[in-house]
Amino acid sequence: MTQLKLRIAENRRKLGLTQEQLANQLGISAGAVSKWENGSTAPDISLLPPLARALHITLDELFDFQIQLTPQAIKDIKDEVRTCMLQESYADGLRLLNHYLRQYPANGSLLLSAGTLIMMYAPLAENADETFINEQYQKAASYLQAVIDQQDPKLTNSAMFSKAYCLLSLQAYDECEKLLKSLQEQTIDASAIILSLYEKQERFEEARHACQGLLLQEINKCISTLSVLARLSEDKEQMPLLVLSSQLEELFQIPQGSSQLLLCHCCLSKQNYSEAAHYFKTYIERTCTSSYNYDKHPIFKGIRLEVNEENQRSVRKHLLESLLKDEKYEVMSGYSDYDEAIQLIKTAIDNNV
Repeated sequence: MTQLKLRIAENRRKLGLTQEQLANQLGISAGAVSKWENGSTAPDISLLPPLARALHITLDELFDFQIQLTPQAIKDIKDEVRTCMLQESYADGLRLLNHYLRQYPANGSLLLSAGTLIMMYAPLAENADETFINEQYQKAASYLQAVIDQQDPKLTNSAMFSKAYCLLSLQAYDECEKLLKSLQEQTIDASAIILSLYEKQERFEEARHACQGLLLQEINKCISTLSVLARLSEDKEQMPLLVLSSQLEELFQIPQGSSQLLLCHCCLSKQNYSEAAHYFKTYIERTCTSSYNYDKHPIFKGIRLEVNEENQRSVRKHLLESLLKDEKYEVMSGYSDYDEAIQLIKTAIDNNV
């Protein structure tokens, strides 16, 4: 009933019709339309088809049966919520997100976007502690499960992957493993065949963009895998693996890579503060000077990022502020590289670089 009254009022206003004008088209009283819109009564079933025609919508749209938001509409909502979370506050962004979810409670694409937005930005909320983040991740997992339950082949794998990340963060390891194994069984990597298909069809621009995306994905996989392998290795094996990861970041000019910071952590654990300060400074220099897009990248310039530059600036500012507040780095105070890095951070924050 709630969605029906909203659909009638919303689409009537969109067409510039008064309640009386709509009533005249249907051969009923204006009072009847008023009662529909305030939810006290519902239209007779015989009036539903002419009502939908009068409002220039389908019956499915009238009842909001899994209303099909266009991909552009989903993107616009996602961008609006993300910007609100980053430029105003996470709480404001969450309220905006809930507003859209109330309008389209069964839309799979919107539910998937809701889950991923909460996952990405809950940790950046003001005064976010472990309890708050876990609560938000549980909320995200519930949205993602709703997508999985809909069994839409275009959305299911993404929802399963994102939910697995939530479960990992929530330390629900058994459930996470079960979900990932199910995902592995369903997923077939067809990227190599797609590239060959595009090439044979002379769809060269699409092939080039697909190659760029696949290459960037594989490089990031390699960097991430090397970092995990380093954590699992003995002390003497960690540094070479992290150095190799850093070399990949530098070779392919991957913006804001974390290998230098991981090298810093490794040196801190060995109380090698001078070398740790060197890696910390290098990480800060790369972070503060890396581009917000791939427009001038020698290999990946065809790739368009989902997050716009303004919001990336906000994320970078949050990152730099968190580094400035993190007490574990203060043991390097007095080393010139560290002190210079701290000054770089403060300058970048002041200038919103």
